[in-house]
Amino acid sequence: MQVQAVAPMLDAKYAAFQEHGVSAGSPAAIKTWITSARSYILSQIAREAAAFSVTSVAGSDSLAIAGTGPLDLAWLEVNGAIVPLTWDSTSAWRATVALAQPVDRLVVIALDARGEPLAGAPLEIPLGAEARLVVRSEGAGLVFEYPVLHSGRYQLQWTPSLSTPAWQTMTNPSATLGTLHLQVATPTTSPVFYRVIEP
Repeated sequence: MQVQAVAPMLDAKYAAFQEHGVSAGSPAAIKTWITSARSYILSQIAREAAAFSVTSVAGSDSLAIAGTGPLDLAWLEVNGAIVPLTWDSTSAWRATVALAQPVDRLVVIALDARGEPLAGAPLEIPLGAEARLVVRSEGAGLVFEYPVLHSGRYQLQWTPSLSTPAWQTMTNPSATLGTLHLQVATPTTSPVFYRVIEP
């Protein structure tokens, strides 16, 4: 409803009517109405406008997130996945995000109906996930599982004594988000103490 987009067509038809002797009124009134209607619609949109924000995050494996956003907000991109929204009002939305692996933060991008990011930088929301080392026996060895919360090289270290530690190290060549699996031979001495060094 920008008058400059309609005016050339209106002016061309009016000129054609005049050229062929057809009595027609000037399109000026139509242009005025379009301009006024557009201004009114924009004022109503401004009344309902809200900045994009995430106001709450709850849950663990499945996160319930909520926030506010402008009228042209259609989708969220959360850690690279497209997430649909449910609107509770013209400015308040909520969504459910299923996590396939532990993460320590959400990167949330607001998208319009065309999939284009809305104005503003992506929001980064720390989750404070707790990393826990899980150990289980498998065959003649021990398997260590550890949640990878950020990419990089993780190290599994072990020592027979904490009073005079002599740490031995196994370095994972690379790790991406998910669960890190490291396997070592079952120790022949006891006790043995283990730790994970994050990148």
